[in-house]
Amino acid sequence: MAALDIRKKLHLSTRKGSVIPDLPEVILRREKTGREYVLRTLVSLIGSDRKTDIYLKGSDINPVNAAILYKNGRWMIANDMTLDSVRLNDITVHPGERLLLNTGNVISIGPTEKLTVVRCVGDAEEEKSYANDARGITGWNKPARFADMI
Repeated sequence: MAALDIRKKLHLSTRKGSVIPDLPEVILRREKTGREYVLRTLVSLIGSDRKTDIYLKGSDINPVNAAILYKNGRWMIANDMTLDSVRLNDITVHPGERLLLNTGNVISIGPTEKLTVVRCVGDAEEEKSYANDARGITGWNKPARFADMI
């Protein structure tokens, strides 16, 4: 499904995401190039379609692989588009699933692309500490399933 179709499905503008000034940012760094992407939109798409917010060229990348979403004060990654080609810290993000992002997480797209979460505003140390203590998670950057946080 092309980026334009995904945007229509999500009731978004047909253009790349419009920046929302007061929205906390998330910064992703592409491992291959070192390029950093500062995201300040409610939904940012990742894929090989030139209309995605993070364009990844490659035959092993789908037109739209994943979306970075901001909802309820937290950043998360969603996979509504592809099967088993999106991972967060080596945990597969299944279609329809959303996983919370934290600073230090690594997003894998397809077999070759990696994006590191350099900064994720909204994952304050006290939130991480509380969530980890409540679940017995030892690594603060282990992704939490969004359903567990509700």
